[in-house]
Amino acid sequence: TISEAASYNVAMVSTFLYGNRAAFNASVFSVSGSQMGSADYSGALRFGSTGCESSEWISDTQVHGIVAAGAEGTLRLVVTAGVRAGSGTEVVSYDLPTVSTIFPTNHPLTRMSDALNASGGNATITGLSFGAVDYTGTLRVGHTTCESSVWVSDTAIVGTVPQGYTGTRGIGVTAGTLLGSLTETISFDAPIISSVQVTNY
Repeated sequence: TISEAASYNVAMVSTFLYGNRAAFNASVFSVSGSQMGSADYSGALRFGSTGCESSEWISDTQVHGIVAAGAEGTLRLVVTAGVRAGSGTEVVSYDLPTVSTIFPTNHPLTRMSDALNASGGNATITGLSFGAVDYTGTLRVGHTTCESSVWVSDTAIVGTVPQGYTGTRGIGVTAGTLLGSLTETISFDAPIISSVQVTNY
């Protein structure tokens, strides 16, 4: 006898339809390639380190699956046939968060003015692809992270805006490892002169 004399080819991925996915829901996709098995050898699909919600072997050259919602950068696709695994790098990605509106757009300079501010220092940001669940979403005004961020839904997030003394700033929304932003969206009150007292010496 002789050991380890024969082997089988690993699955090969050649095409992947709809490589970019919406961040908020699961979706069906199709993988084409070769060596995926002459029968269903318990084939499975995985993106990064996460298994797909379901996998369906179609033929030796095609497998269908359902990719889960996510909030990550470009991921590797792994196709398993039996105990053999083949992969393709940078195959799938998710939509970046998209910021469309922020309310209110103007904020007081200091927290002492919050009694006059109906929002109490909070800002509500609406848009798309903030995540199907709370992927530790955070808000940033300019280069400063908001004091708190609360994920509401895939289209809304609320944050407490920090005190500021700068002009109009952009705002950034992070969902998972993805970042979306909108420029010149938030400003702070300008100083107000109420009286001038002149003293003569």
